[in-house]
Amino acid sequence: MSDTNADFRREAQDLLDQFYAEFPDEDLARRAAVALRYIASSDTPIKGAARGWAGGIVYALGKPRGSNAGIPNVSGADLKRIFKADDGTITGRANDVCRELSVFRDAPLFPRWPSSSQMAAAWLAYQPEEKRAELGLVCPGGFTRRDEANALVLQAFRLGPLERIHGEHVAVFLEREVLPHITDDKLKEAMLLTCQYLAKRTDRITQDEIKEITLNACQCMEWMLYLREDDPNKYFNDVSVLVKHCHGWDRSETKTDPRKKQPPPTGGETQG
Repeated sequence: MSDTNADFRREAQDLLDQFYAEFPDEDLARRAAVALRYIASSDTPIKGAARGWAGGIVYALGKPRGSNAGIPNVSGADLKRIFKADDGTITGRANDVCRELSVFRDAPLFPRWPSSSQMAAAWLAYQPEEKRAELGLVCPGGFTRRDEANALVLQAFRLGPLERIHGEHVAVFLEREVLPHITDDKLKEAMLLTCQYLAKRTDRITQDEIKEITLNACQCMEWMLYLREDDPNKYFNDVSVLVKHCHGWDRSETKTDPRKKQPPPTGGETQG
């Protein structure tokens, strides 16, 4: 996630901690931390004082949904005292929070399509410290679009039929290039049986296999996109596991449209 607003986030979180220490509500405190991390993950500096935003988050989350009433059991004077901001500032920022995130007590965690860094920020707000540290080691510098793309490609392509086909190609290579040089008869016999079991095919990907790979990738991507929209916590939990297996993959973000390097699709190409 971006560190552009690190000082803003720390100041606002201190105020949130102060408020929920005086008016305890564990669920709202966690949701407030999620909302703050989501807002502060922007790559551009947040406009306005942290105290106003913190008060706005508390007010947006705490007031009854669909009502103009204030937060139950919390007076306007309490909000002014803790956040050192007037009513207009707090309610104005609350409107900004609602417009940005649509966060209410019973609303989904992600009401609109978040960026990769925003999704990581909100998910990490609910995770123990060891999980945060673990993702930090896997994605030094912060979780990016490229990290998310790598995880999705791993899920959609590398862990699908391609894994089996890749193994069959390895078997063909072993039988053609390695077996002739093995002198131990028992080892050679065992490897030959393994190769014959795996390599009941030619050494090229067939049209049916292309269709199988493509169809599997489409189905996996459809499911992952469904989770991203319908159950973002489950989605990012899966992504955080997948990205660990992308160690060593290129993480540099693409600056130009890679599709320009590819030949245009023809009308005859189908997935099956």
